[in-house]
Amino acid sequence: MNLKTYQAETMAQALAKVRRELGRDAVILNTRTFKKGGIFGLGGKTLVEITATKGVKVLHPDQKKRLLDVRDTRQNTISDNTDKKRSADTRHIEQELTLVKKMVEELLTENRKQQHPTIPEELFSAYLYLINQEVAQELADDIVKKVKTKLPSDQLRNKEYVRSAIAEVVEKMIPSAGAISAGKQGKPKIIALVGPTGVGKTTTIAKLAAHFKLRENKSVGLITIDTYRIAAVDQLRTYASIINVPLRVVLSPDELSQAVKAMSDNHLILIDTAGRSQNDEIKLRELKTFLDAAKPSEIHLVLSTTSSQKNLLTNIKRFSQLNIDRVILTKLDEAVGMGMLLNIMPKLDRAISYITTGQNVPDDIEPSSADKLAKLLVDIERWEEEEQLQLEKSGGLAK
Repeated sequence: MNLKTYQAETMAQALAKVRRELGRDAVILNTRTFKKGGIFGLGGKTLVEITATKGVKVLHPDQKKRLLDVRDTRQNTISDNTDKKRSADTRHIEQELTLVKKMVEELLTENRKQQHPTIPEELFSAYLYLINQEVAQELADDIVKKVKTKLPSDQLRNKEYVRSAIAEVVEKMIPSAGAISAGKQGKPKIIALVGPTGVGKTTTIAKLAAHFKLRENKSVGLITIDTYRIAAVDQLRTYASIINVPLRVVLSPDELSQAVKAMSDNHLILIDTAGRSQNDEIKLRELKTFLDAAKPSEIHLVLSTTSSQKNLLTNIKRFSQLNIDRVILTKLDEAVGMGMLLNIMPKLDRAISYITTGQNVPDDIEPSSADKLAKLLVDIERWEEEEQLQLEKSGGLAK
């Protein structure tokens, strides 16, 4: 029996290749969709791959059902002595089905080895999980190789050991800076938050102000230069009133410099900036002029984990001209897949200071933890769901 693999840009094109070469009686053993080329999963071409063969007789589900129905009918009508003997025909069919099942398992295993020769069979399920979580193929390969080196051979087939090992490998790939430390009265820590529109800067700065004021008993001053959105100013003014901290709204770099000096008796000054399009170079340069006037201790880039990988990489590139010190990741409660965060780490090249997981103030924000982010990626429930899907896709034959 000859196992063949076909690739095309669409499923229809791939099926046409199968029928053209193997005929309409070809048996399709496996299908998958993957990206080829590009960098970090970007710019690649989406391809469909079909593994097929011919000459294998696989019973249609209706045929199998009819055979089972026949067996049930016979069992209900023959005598007790005959019931103890199984039909020779039925035994023969079941033997054929077992043989076909074993053969397909071997073909799938062989196909895996051909397509991914560096992935150990016992870690293939883990590899597929990472790919389905949108981890770039090169990165998934590297993670699995490190797990193979990390674990002794007798632990590679243990799911719990494998999951734990992957989480440890991923944890080392995520730099975490930890929480902001407040300054002293007269020498306050000045923190500016920047980032594109809609990532949650204003809510995040309100959470930080409430935390330091109410939980750490520090004096906090708020400044906003986001005069483009009246709603954002009103929102921050409401938060400032509730937690009883001063707020200044400034219109120019000179006013910002004066506001910072006026608030120098606080432990911490937080500056909220207007959202900027990553494509608007003029406004980014204008923002840099404001930041130069404020002379912040740290500039934190706020990014939403609900954004696409392409947008995240674009934002990182554009906002890097502002000399970013740290990164805050927002909306982790809404993120679909955590894999892309690993993909952007080489480009990010900054430690993560905070993560947010909701809209509640002052809750739903916490200092970044590489351990927690790694566990979010290697989510046990999601992993088990992926394994079940793999089993269903391969007719219960996946390992």
